[in-house]
Amino acid sequence: MKSVSTTLPTKSPGGGTPDPGLLLGRNGITILRRTTALGVIGSLVTVVNVVDFNALRLQDALGLAIPLSCTVSYALFSLERLRAAILALIWGIGLSILAITFFAVGARTPGLAFLPVLCVTAAWLLGLRSAVALGITSLAVIFYFVIAESLGYPPPNDPRNALSYALVYLCAFVGVLIVSGSSMASFRTQLQRSQSLANDLLNQVEELCQSEARFSALFKANPVPSATHDRHGRIFDVNDAWVALTGVSAQEAMGKTSREIGIWSDPAERKAVDQEMVDTGRVAGRPITLTTAGGIQKPFLVYIAPVALHGAQRVVTSLLDQTDRYAAQATQQAAHEALEARVSERTAELMLAMQRLQDTQAGLVQSENLASLGAMVAGISHELNTPIGTAVTVASTLQGRIADLRHLVVNDRLRRSNLTEFMADSEEMADLILRSIERAATQIRSFKQMSVDRTSERRRQFALKELVHDIVTSTRPTLTHARITIVQEVDTDITCDTLPGPIGQVLTNLIQNAAVHGFDGRVSGTITIHAQLKSADKGTQVVLTVHDDGVGMTEHTLHHAFDPFYTTRLGLGGSGLGLSISHRLASTVLGGSLAVQSTPACGSCFTFCFLQALAPTSS
Repeated sequence: MKSVSTTLPTKSPGGGTPDPGLLLGRNGITILRRTTALGVIGSLVTVVNVVDFNALRLQDALGLAIPLSCTVSYALFSLERLRAAILALIWGIGLSILAITFFAVGARTPGLAFLPVLCVTAAWLLGLRSAVALGITSLAVIFYFVIAESLGYPPPNDPRNALSYALVYLCAFVGVLIVSGSSMASFRTQLQRSQSLANDLLNQVEELCQSEARFSALFKANPVPSATHDRHGRIFDVNDAWVALTGVSAQEAMGKTSREIGIWSDPAERKAVDQEMVDTGRVAGRPITLTTAGGIQKPFLVYIAPVALHGAQRVVTSLLDQTDRYAAQATQQAAHEALEARVSERTAELMLAMQRLQDTQAGLVQSENLASLGAMVAGISHELNTPIGTAVTVASTLQGRIADLRHLVVNDRLRRSNLTEFMADSEEMADLILRSIERAATQIRSFKQMSVDRTSERRRQFALKELVHDIVTSTRPTLTHARITIVQEVDTDITCDTLPGPIGQVLTNLIQNAAVHGFDGRVSGTITIHAQLKSADKGTQVVLTVHDDGVGMTEHTLHHAFDPFYTTRLGLGGSGLGLSISHRLASTVLGGSLAVQSTPACGSCFTFCFLQALAPTSS
């Protein structure tokens, strides 16, 4: 609706008196200021015409008060002090005229004709009080002369010529015209403002009626059950949806409260709604239960908001039926519970399948370890055949030579040359037996230490160079399909305090992987094992690189190198678990990592990192 900004400026903000600026307007103030300047000139001409400057009297000096008051008023107009300027002008002229009566012709002074104009101007611009005060003062002076003359007082007799009277009446006539014209202009302005205000009010009333008509139409057509109440809760109007919901007609509901109609199911809910209305002035979606047509109780959300209707403050109540929503929520909850039960059942099945898979994987890992250990045992057995066979052969030969020497001694046929030859042969054969036995003992010692580390996974301190040497020694007999050279670049001062078993298993898998896959189709190759230390966030790490100059890996193989059961020798003895197990041991057991870089035809490089000193919580 349109707002009204037009007001009637008849009173000033402070004492209930008119505001000259609002009454006159900018043009009126300009005219009044110019009139004041004209008054200065006119009054001076009048004074000059009357005063005899050769014999100056007191009454002649008083004649200068009028142009003086006009001059002061003009100065105040220039300073935009409107009320003070008008006050100085009206009261200055009025008091000057009254003072002149005592030296002119008393009540017959022509200037008194100008006093009504001043009173009207004062009433218009300064208020009724100023006009009454000026009128009472003027009447008091006039009645003074009337009473004084009746008692024999001779009035002053200062002669005036015709021009003086003409000027005075002319100024009075001009003043009347100015005041009349200005007041009529002000009246017309106020009338126009009043008419504009009346038109605005009529437009507002019309718009309000149209708005209320639209509200009433929307209210009736609203599919949401709604009702309007007065401030006492008595129903003012209901829509068709409300009637269909409650089964109460609009005529029966008029003037009654919802409690009197009996649609509330729970008094505590009604009190809570009333309390919220008192606290906040509205209700926004509070859940309630109401009794509908047929005595059926249904859940609702109630919305209550104040609204101006038909010029009065009303309250509109809307009800949103929640039956379908609650039913949908119940259906959704049931579906959710069924889904949770189904998920739980599937989760149990997946957990069982996972456990079976883990058991199968553990069995495959164990089989892989046993197969690796069996291959190593077979290789070491083959490796031990040579020194042990040599020792057995030499020992049997030595046994035969001893039997020959005993036969010579028994038959007294022993000669010095026989004894010398026997001793030389015995010394040579003993040395050969000793070297063969030491070689076998070295093989057995390496295999024994590696077997203990592999089976117990016991944490201990060890020199990395010795561990790598034992692993290479134990692994070398299994590398039979190609002439492979293993270069060990490990410093003797690198000592570790960790689990040698998993380290040996990872290094063994890397060497065997290089031998089987890296040199597939080749008759020779080189594997280089290099070790160094580096600092890391978790502590000092040992970086062990295993580099081969074999065939390398393709992009696809490199991407799936550590995936379980992935192998490029499917059906040829490869299980696809070697690198997967090595990656798991490096990351979860040894606190490190295992990564690979490879280029086809240029070999592969595995980087095996593990903590030099394993943390106690990880051991």
